[in-house]
Amino acid sequence: MKRQPAKTYYSKVSSPYQWSVGETVGTFFTEMRDNGRLLGKRCASCGKVFCPPLDYCEYSFDLMEEWVELPDRGVIRAWTRVEHYYPGMPYDLPFAYALIQIEGADNCMVHVLRFTNLDELAPGVSVKAVWKEPEERQGNIFVIAHFKLG
Repeated sequence: MKRQPAKTYYSKVSSPYQWSVGETVGTFFTEMRDNGRLLGKRCASCGKVFCPPLDYCEYSFDLMEEWVELPDRGVIRAWTRVEHYYPGMPYDLPFAYALIQIEGADNCMVHVLRFTNLDELAPGVSVKAVWKEPEERQGNIFVIAHFKLG
């Protein structure tokens, strides 16, 4: 099969909206903003830990009530490099979006990787959170400015 060049479709989409994150995600964001730490929830039935936390376990479907503190480091499970500008980009190029599995968690979070060498990115590579200064934190996922290798 002959390789075809990538096709790109350019458009402008604006969809501003607000929503309530609820008690679980609200607690997660508040703890990140106020104390600079990550929390997850552990399922009492299967023992799996979720960060970002969920109300109900994806495996047992049980309500999760136990909060656990987790380190601000993990590993890359998958990533994609951003090579083209788009409105609302969190950083100048180059950067990558990654699925990051926080140490001690059984799921992944999507976040931003900052890097200088594309060859250093790979599944299983260790990353660490880079936190915004306390006065810059707004109580959302970008309280962690990005993850860096290491």
